[in-house]
Amino acid sequence: MHQKLVAAYRANDVATLERLVSPDHVHNNVFGMLQTKEALLADMRSGTLAFKAYDITSSRWMVHGDLAIVTGTLHAEAARAGKRVPVTEFRFTRIFERRAGEWQELLFQNTMVVAPPGKP
Repeated sequence: MHQKLVAAYRANDVATLERLVSPDHVHNNVFGMLQTKEALLADMRSGTLAFKAYDITSSRWMVHGDLAIVTGTLHAEAARAGKRVPVTEFRFTRIFERRAGEWQELLFQNTMVVAPPGKP
């Protein structure tokens, strides 16, 4: 399921994301914006958000019944509103929920990986 989701983001495949993302999805992006499923997919449909690359570089999974949590790092090249996102390395957390036997992304939290203030 996660591989299909990652491939859909990489390809800007909104139709696949529509199926893989929960109706009550919460998307917390790198700019601190909280987006619903509808807002996220509208941004992708319109080209406001577009990915050129999207690859998981590490991951750690925890599965508890009908909930699965994955956290790790990803490399992404993206543009928002025509401006390149200034960072390409991110730490993420995703929560998936199994409903009627199918896994869907319920929550996504994304943080830019940058050197702390005062560090080169």
